[in-house]
Amino acid sequence: MEAQALARGGWVKAHVLMLLSVNLGYLGFDRFYDRQVGWGVLKLLTLGGFFVWWLIDAIHYSRGAGIMLPGGPPKAHILAATSILYGYFGLDRFYQGQVAWGTIKLLTLGGFLVWWLIDAAYYTYKAAETWGA
Repeated sequence: MEAQALARGGWVKAHVLMLLSVNLGYLGFDRFYDRQVGWGVLKLLTLGGFFVWWLIDAIHYSRGAGIMLPGGPPKAHILAATSILYGYFGLDRFYQGQVAWGTIKLLTLGGFLVWWLIDAAYYTYKAAETWGA
């Protein structure tokens, strides 16, 4: 997704697509939501392209959701949730546009879960700092 494609309120669609892709993308729900019925059916029948297509879409939609527009929810809180739930796949790094770090984190399963734990704690702390602001 490009910044121009995220019109007013587009951050909602971007984050819904990210959540659908990560959680139910292997069943094609992200493609159905994006009105790509043919691709959704194909993804459903192949279990997300044997989970490869699911992972590619999850990374793609996470990067797209990282583009925030003014008026959206606080990025720190979404980043903390993404890091806690899916950081071991590197989706928190993809969300921030850090493709290389996300790839390394993906290939090492969150740095053998150590990197995931450190990032999750850090982003949660940062989100808590902005809670009262």
